[in-house]
Amino acid sequence: MRQFESKQKRVMQDTLLNLHKRFVKETGIKVSYPMFCKLRPFWIIQRRCDDRNTYLCVTHSNFDFILESLYNAKIISTSNYVDFLNQTCCYRFNEQCLSRKCKMCLNKSLHYKEFDDSIPLTYSKWESVRQDIIDPKTKKTRTVTKCVKSILQIKPRDLIMDLESKMQKFFHHELNKVHQYNAMQTKQQCLTEYEAIIHVDFSENYQTKYAEEIQSFHFGGS
Repeated sequence: MRQFESKQKRVMQDTLLNLHKRFVKETGIKVSYPMFCKLRPFWIIQRRCDDRNTYLCVTHSNFDFILESLYNAKIISTSNYVDFLNQTCCYRFNEQCLSRKCKMCLNKSLHYKEFDDSIPLTYSKWESVRQDIIDPKTKKTRTVTKCVKSILQIKPRDLIMDLESKMQKFFHHELNKVHQYNAMQTKQQCLTEYEAIIHVDFSENYQTKYAEEIQSFHFGGS
């Protein structure tokens, strides 16, 4: 009789191509990319185009928007925060690298190509705005804070300066994320029979308007 195996579904946080490069580098096992894809466990799935990302962090999302705009203008060769961390850190999950205490990558930075500062760039940004709405219950007007996705125009040099000013905060933000993950992993491995870890996730909202939303938009005042 055929045995069925039950597994919890896991969604990949990176592309198969990047995961293949990381696997070969970290394990030293030489395996071709097609074979790596073929051996992917059935419960490890990729995101579909129609999937919604409602877990995005505003810091990561806005940082990505800036990188994407500069990348499309061919000013930098980095289009997202993962590539940015790989370029500026020895290892993007190393806390010493993210805290900028690693002597090997302390002075690593982005390389900017020549550009025409007279041609403005367009980029997106999540920001909080105050809006007046009519309460559906009381029928009265009240002011709420909503997170909206704005489309802005800016000169390339000003966008680069904005990016540079956000780098230190971004590194610190990423450091907190990695440290929390490592602390959770350590705690899971050291649990006693009298302890338990409870992981609470937010519920989904199917009435959103964007294909990607940050958490602030997901729990907006409306």
